Amino acid sequence: MVPAQHPQPRRHRRGARLPRGRAAGAAAGQRAVTAQRPSPESPPQHVGPLDLLAFTCELAALVLLALAGWSLGDGWWRGLVLAAALVGVAVWFWGRWLAPTSPRRVAMPRRLVVKAGFYVAVAVVGALAGYAVWAAVLVVVAVTTSAVRRD
Repeated sequence: MVPAQHPQPRRHRRGARLPRGRAAGAAAGQRAVTAQRPSPESPPQHVGPLDLLAFTCELAALVLLALAGWSLGDGWWRGLVLAAALVGVAVWFWGRWLAPTSPRRVAMPRRLVVKAGFYVAVAVVGALAGYAVWAAVLVVVAVTTSAVRRD
């Protein structure tokens, strides 16, 4: 009588066990058969022209800070460090207090004041570096856009 042999588990060439059944197809790069529903957490929102203008103002503030840091730094190394530091502080501040997904987001009436203060501070740094016209345009457009959007 021949003893019954149990099938050896399938192994990857490096010795790791390969999964069997439904998981085997997914591990091999095939899609699982289960249907996934879209999450109802938040419906997609419409992005209008004012939203794009507000985002452009945010990016322009970062560019102005980078240019100001580069110009105010004495030499290319200090300019690079100062530009990175100014942009980093601005991104940290915006992400912590003004970003839509931030848990510490400032409430609405104060948010306009904080945004205006942020853009004025960026404009002051830009004006000190010699970009006064660009700084003034940024403040006017950004604060007006924030006030009209009420966000």
